[in-house]
This record gives sequence, C-alpha cells and structure tokens, in this order.
Amino acid sequence: MTMKVPTPQQHTGGWLRRSAFVLVCLALSRVYVGSDAFPVQVVPQQPTNHGRLPSGKRGQSMVVGKVGVAALSSSAQNDFESKSSSAVLEDYGNIRDSWSLVVLGDLHLEDDMTAHLQARQDLLDAMQALSIWLSPPETKDRNHQQQSVAVDQMKTVKDVIEGIQQARAGDLSVDQLEILLAYKKATTPPGGGGGLLQTFLVSLGDLGRKDIRHEPGDAGTTKSFLDAKEFLDGFGMPYDVVSGNHDLEGLDEFDTDAANLQAWMDCFQKPTPQFCRYVGEKTVLLGLSTVRFRDSPHSSHEVHIDDAQLDWFVQTVQAHPASEGWKILVFSHAPITGSKLRVLQNVHVTNGCAWLNHCSDESRRNLFIRTVQENPQIKLWCSGHFHLSQDFNDSLSTVGSCTFMQVGVIGPASTRDGKRQTRLVRGCRNRLQIYTVSHHEVPRGAHDGDEEKTSLFATTKYSDKSSSKSSSSLPSWIRLDADIDLETGEVVTPIVEEKEDEENVNGAKKDWFQAYTPREEDGCYIETANNDGSLFTTLLQGDDTDSIVCWWHMKDGRVLGLHQGQLVEYDAETLSPLGIVLNHNDLKSRRSSVSSSSSSTANSKQGQKQVVVVENGTVLALIDESALDDSQRIQVVHPNDDGSYWRKYQRNKRIRQEEKAREALAKTWLLQQKEQQTKQM
Repeated sequence: MTMKVPTPQQHTGGWLRRSAFVLVCLALSRVYVGSDAFPVQVVPQQPTNHGRLPSGKRGQSMVVGKVGVAALSSSAQNDFESKSSSAVLEDYGNIRDSWSLVVLGDLHLEDDMTAHLQARQDLLDAMQALSIWLSPPETKDRNHQQQSVAVDQMKTVKDVIEGIQQARAGDLSVDQLEILLAYKKATTPPGGGGGLLQTFLVSLGDLGRKDIRHEPGDAGTTKSFLDAKEFLDGFGMPYDVVSGNHDLEGLDEFDTDAANLQAWMDCFQKPTPQFCRYVGEKTVLLGLSTVRFRDSPHSSHEVHIDDAQLDWFVQTVQAHPASEGWKILVFSHAPITGSKLRVLQNVHVTNGCAWLNHCSDESRRNLFIRTVQENPQIKLWCSGHFHLSQDFNDSLSTVGSCTFMQVGVIGPASTRDGKRQTRLVRGCRNRLQIYTVSHHEVPRGAHDGDEEKTSLFATTKYSDKSSSKSSSSLPSWIRLDADIDLETGEVVTPIVEEKEDEENVNGAKKDWFQAYTPREEDGCYIETANNDGSLFTTLLQGDDTDSIVCWWHMKDGRVLGLHQGQLVEYDAETLSPLGIVLNHNDLKSRRSSVSSSSSSTANSKQGQKQVVVVENGTVLALIDESALDDSQRIQVVHPNDDGSYWRKYQRNKRIRQEEKAREALAKTWLLQQKEQQTKQM
C-alpha cells in the first residue's frame, strides 16, 4: 500500500493565512480592548524611509485607521484617544510555534472509571496551570549565530494576556493580535470555554480492559475502541492515537489482524495506522502503530511497525529537515532499541517484545535509532508499554538531539509499581519542557475550589544550570522532569527531592528486570583471552550470581553478558537487551539441591557453575563442577538458526489458544467416551 508522505508545503502558509484572518476579523467585527468593545478598522502602518517600516516594527505593527476612529461614537472616541498615548507593549514573541501536549500511556479502561475520570480532570487542571509559551523573537549575535534565550526571560500567554487585553488596539502587533484572537477563541463558548490554547493529546494505545474475559470491552474489541473514544473526546481537545499490542487482541471478534486494525481505524476515523499532525509553524507530530498480533512469528505482544510505515516514517522525517527549522516529535507504543531507556518489564525482555520490531532482523529493528542519529530535527520520542512509573532516573534518556520519554499509566489496575502518572510537554520555537502529573498524589477534592488548589502549590527546585526564577509555583503533583534548550541542545534536569518510598520502588527487582545496558566505559567489558584459549571463566555461586555484571563479544559479533543472575543477549549495534539466553534456573547446578548428608566434596561444589567462552569466542559453554560424571559436566549453549542466542520463550498467542481449544475438545471427547462406556456396563 502506498502511503502519502506529508510535505511542509501542505502546512506552511497557515500562519500567513491566520494573520490575514486576524486582520479581516478585526476589520469586520469588534476588537476587545480592556472592558470595552470598539468597532474599528485596522490597516497596515504605511511604509516610510523609502518603503521600509519604522525601526523595530519588523512589518508587524498595526494602527487603527482614521476611518475606524471617525466611526466611533463620541464617548468611545474620547476613551480611545485617551489611550492613544499609552506605550506600545513590549514584544515578547508569538504563538505560531507554541503548543502544549498531553501524552497518555497505556489507557486500559476499567469497569470503574473513577480513577480515569479523575486523571482526566487532573490533566485539564495541569494544562491550565502551565499555559503555553511565547516563542521569543529571533536574535543573532555579531557572527550571525542564533542567540539562546534563557528560560527566565521567556513569557507565557498567561503572563501577557492581561496587558494585551487592556492595550489600545493600535498598539498591538500582529503577533499580539494573534495571541488575543487565539485566547478569545479558546475562552469563548461554544467552541471554546476551556481556555486551553493550541493543546493537543496523543494516546499511546492499549485502550481496552487489561484482563481478558472473552466479552465486549476486552482489549482489541470494538466496544473497547468506542469506550476509549468517548473518554478521549471528553478532554475537549484535538487528539490522535497509535495502536498498542493489546489493541489487536480481539481474537473472539475478529479473525484477522487486518480486520481488527481496520475496526480500530474506523472508530477513530483514521485513514492509515500512522499519523502526521502539525501543532505549530515548525513542529510536527508523527505516530507509528503496530499492525500484527495473530501473525506474529513469536510473541504476539511484539509491537511491530510494518515496512510501509517504515518507508513513510523515513521519508516524512526527511521532508522536514533540521536546516529549515523543523522539530519532530515521534510517538509509538513501545520504545526503540538504542533509546537507552533502562527500566524494562521482565516479561518484555524474556518474551522478546520490549522494543519496536524486537524480533525483526537488525536492519529493521535499528532503523529507528539510525534515523534519529541522522536527523537532529527529531527532538522527542514518546513511548509507554512497560506500565512502570516515571520516577526512575532512566525513564528519560537523551541520544544525540532526541530525548526519549517513557510514559506511565493512569489506571490502578494496570500499574505495576503502584504509581499512576502521565506526561505533559510544552514547547515553542526554542525550548521544550517535560512534566510529570502524579495522579496518585492529587488530594481528591483539589478540583472543588481555588482555595484548596492553592494549598497544593509547591515550588520546583532547579539545578544550578537553570534559573530558579523560571520555576513558577505549580501544584505539588506536577513535577518538571526536563528543560531542553533546542538551540544549544542542553538538557537540564531539575533536582527532585526523593520520596519516602523511592528506595522500595527501585528495590523491587524481582517484579521487573531493570535492564543493564552495557557501555564501553563501565569497566565490565571482557576482552583478554586466557592462556588456555578461553575468553574468560566466570564462577557463579549462590547469591553472588546476582551481583556479577560483565559483557563480551562472541567471535561472530554477538554480544552476551551476565546481569542479575541471568545470561543476556544484547543488540550488537545498540547494546539494548534482546532476551534471556539462560535464566536463574539454568545457571543453577544440577546438584544445587543436594542434602546436608551428602559428601563434603559435593557440598563444597553445591550450586557452582562456570560460564566459559572458548576458542576465541567461538563456543559458549557451562561447566558444572558438581556433576557426577564428565558427560554432565559441560553443557554447550548453541545459537539459534538465525545466529542469535536469546530464547524465544513465548509463542504466538493465537496458536497457543488454538492448541488449548483442540486439547479441550480432545478431553471433552474422552469424557464422553467414558460416560458411554459406563452406561453400557
């Protein structure tokens, strides 16, 4: 299927049309200035100095024409003229490339929607508290290089709107008129009323009920899509969605992935699984969706982006180059290899469904990170999938010019660490900020009155690289996670005071696999061969197994390592964990359960195994010193047919269900046969 690649030409000119629309609206309707409404005619200021506009106006200042003033009533004219001496407002910038964004992680709607509805209100309140930035005027130094604007020098619409409303119309520039028009549109019913300017929402998928009951409302069913649409519509803002692995799990309703995917697309009126949305003059959102569940060769829960979307993604990125000032934000249900997100759910690593195209060949799996590395206009990549909170240091990472952002969940039934959180992002031409909204920390009743809301406010602390002046008072359940200067590339992470339960959350290693991503500078790489031709020999004994961290290259380039008592394979290019080669049980000695009455020799060797790489990385083996004979003493770990070592533990869910169905039929038949035999006796 050929997918149309959006081009900048289809979007540019929108703000020119909007500027013209501002002039038409102001010329034909009433402009609100202060508390009065003046029917005025707005015309461009006449050029002077041989066709050039006066210095500092940059062709944007507008004045009220004589015809408009003459048409005023005498009282209105006197009031208007009394304001004519007021100073022109300082130009802090425009909102042409300013926006706010709500990013919802795995939605997983529940029977009791109380928590979800409260979370929705939390997010609407948070967006009101933040407001959107103004993109500051572009200034250059002596070398004609773009000058960075400090965050404490930037303004939001909330900072300037009162002054704009009180100013004389003739003192407003086109930028300020556009701000005024956008504000009035957002705050005036019936189209507005919410007061949220240029705010957009993206859902990262997994919409339906998490527990499968084989009834409507389960993940992947039409009812789950309709319920999710109703919930998302309730935000009252434009939105788009990408599909998650559970969104194609409607096995009882749909026979094929294509039919399941089409039902999802039809519900949200999507012509294609992916999306491209412009939220600013030079800011574009790209979404990628998984397209298979029943047809997955291994785990059905792998988030798989097909070749058509891959081609579309690369071409769309290239059509919006960094040289033209574009900023691209990408959304997918699962993260990508090479993202350096290190907190992963154990089941996702074990079953080969942690990353986009996890089970694909290396070229398809790593196409995403290569595209990021080659295109600095990709500034943010948002993903969910792990159901873990945003309180881990590694839930945000930076690779090149791109920040990778892991998003939590809002439902109590789908969180794996007790935290319910959402990400907010706000940006403009030169800056981007990421926030966490902690729904589990919002005192219920906080939406009932301003007085109670005020009591929740607390000031965020910043590191030395960021001015504390930039931290406006926000509710304590809204936390600034990152402040990104898009002109310098600097990422500043505010200092967040540790919570009392932080140690407990980070210490719950049994519940999930905190992925160790090897780095060359970590001191754990093994490269020196032993005299006997082996690469190395590592002794695994008792509890010490969990503390061993090391990694190495096999002769064929595959990367293996020991971490948390497991033998893990890593992607050779990105060093992202791919899967488990040998788990805890595999690394236990065959005689690890030997009784205390056994011989002292056996006891001394109880639970001991050695991981050995021999013949310069050609052979991987385990040596069990406690084995009773040589035939059991060594175990060679063979690679898979494709050359990889990690085990594909989980098979396709549809196949497993079909097998269970056949087994159930066979058991039913057998019982019927026994009943007939009993009756005949």
